[in-house]
Amino acid sequence: MNKESPHSLSTAFTIIELLTVVAILALLTCIAVPLLARAKTKSPAVGCLSNLRQLQAGWAMYADDNNGILMPNAPTTSFSTNLWCAGTIGWGAQNANTNPIPYQISIMAHYVSSNLTIYRCPGDIVPSQNGTRLRSYSMNGQMGAPYFGSQFNPGWRTYTNEADLVCPSPRDAFVFCDEHPSSINDGLFVVSLGSPQYTDLPASYLEGGCGFSFADGHGEIHKWRSRFVFIPVVANQTPAFPIPSSPADLDWVWLKSHSSCN
Repeated sequence: MNKESPHSLSTAFTIIELLTVVAILALLTCIAVPLLARAKTKSPAVGCLSNLRQLQAGWAMYADDNNGILMPNAPTTSFSTNLWCAGTIGWGAQNANTNPIPYQISIMAHYVSSNLTIYRCPGDIVPSQNGTRLRSYSMNGQMGAPYFGSQFNPGWRTYTNEADLVCPSPRDAFVFCDEHPSSINDGLFVVSLGSPQYTDLPASYLEGGCGFSFADGHGEIHKWRSRFVFIPVVANQTPAFPIPSSPADLDWVWLKSHSSCN
């Protein structure tokens, strides 16, 4: 007598089971799409932090090679190549906007294998008149300052050697940051320490934040709070500097405390 094999029984899904599967897939899609969109918006910040950490590593290697002496800063007043980067950039057709040579002949290039892609934050997307600029980052104006004199913040500490970094501590002292495209020029970022104003303006194009690297090697995206920093990036438009602020401006207080001590 033939017995019906269990494998011959129907294994088809019921309508209810199919509808359940479709509903679950739809729910998963609703969850995944916002997460993917959020990840996409965060990608410039991730790239920015990666670049800053590589610059910071180059800065540290220079100190290791030079008995703790810190890498020279890059003020407009200096025409030497013995700087972390050479050249001045801006909204116009400045040579250093797109010419790699000023970067290739400067100190930092030796420590980053002349990888010029790490000099620009992926969030810096508005081009100058002669194209996308090669650099978005500047160095804290108190770092390497004795190489050109402390003309910006008299009475405040400047840092020539690793041993000088006791106030603020290496964990709190920033070295590189994103500079606002309407503010960036030379490779030096001036923080007005004695009065509440912005001589140079940090960037805010990373969802209201700015990338920073610190003397201990770590990096972070710092989110701004005040209206003084949130200036839209518009090609060929530069606000009048310095931008006045307030003693109660938490962003100015943060920059000041992470730049120097007196």
